[in-house]
Amino acid sequence: MPGAHMIGLRTPDVSAEYPCRPTPGVEFENHEDCVSFCCVNARHFPFRCCPSRRGLPVPRSILSLFARSPWGAVQEHMRIVNECAQKLDPLMDAIMSGRHDETEKVAKEISELEHQADKVKNELRDRLPRSLFLPVAREDLVDILSVQDSIADAAEDVGVIATLRKMEVQPELNELLHPLIHKAIESVMMYGQVIAELDKLVAASFVGPEAQQVMRMITRVSELEHEADVLQETLSRQLFAIEARLTAGALFLWIEIIRRVGSVANRAEKAANRLRMFLAT
Repeated sequence: MPGAHMIGLRTPDVSAEYPCRPTPGVEFENHEDCVSFCCVNARHFPFRCCPSRRGLPVPRSILSLFARSPWGAVQEHMRIVNECAQKLDPLMDAIMSGRHDETEKVAKEISELEHQADKVKNELRDRLPRSLFLPVAREDLVDILSVQDSIADAAEDVGVIATLRKMEVQPELNELLHPLIHKAIESVMMYGQVIAELDKLVAASFVGPEAQQVMRMITRVSELEHEADVLQETLSRQLFAIEARLTAGALFLWIEIIRRVGSVANRAEKAANRLRMFLAT
């Protein structure tokens, strides 16, 4: 059965002929996942369900993500990145209402989520065997993961800057600041939807209506990023309109906060464009 070993395709029931042979440190949710793993890594059924026979002991956390889809780890990582970006809304609410303790609390939550995203990224980089056979190149998976990880980095930067000093409430910025935050979050959410669709795209061999739908979603990420850019420019002009009554430190921090929020949308677009290049090749 040519190509049956590729992830995403249903493998035949070989339970009776090739029973599972447990390997220390390697566990599966069920026999089907074990068979799928061995079909992928051994590339031939006779190697049976024992990854160590090919010298490929992979921790269960990664196996459970890759047993059904090569994009499993990328999707799990994106779930955390998206949650990280969502925290920007309550963070800005706390800043604009002068609740400094709440600002510190939310900033810490963002930092913890960013750290979780880093752990997923590093676990994949360190433990994904180079010999693991996937319908996509290992380098593409790692590259896409790195680009989308930068979204969480930008969100964390906003939280760090917001806690360098007690930010003074600036009512004049409130009208434009929240729309910018929401547009940045919307950009990340749309990119997350693209990542969520990749399973269907793999099943469709990266062609057809599924591919067209994903490309439309990628284009929408770029549109949202442009809308965020427009809001960022308008908000920056509003900031400089009131600079005379701001201290130098407060002005600098607000400039950086606005810039880093815009960077969240920029990096979502960059990640989407990296996927566009991948799909075009």
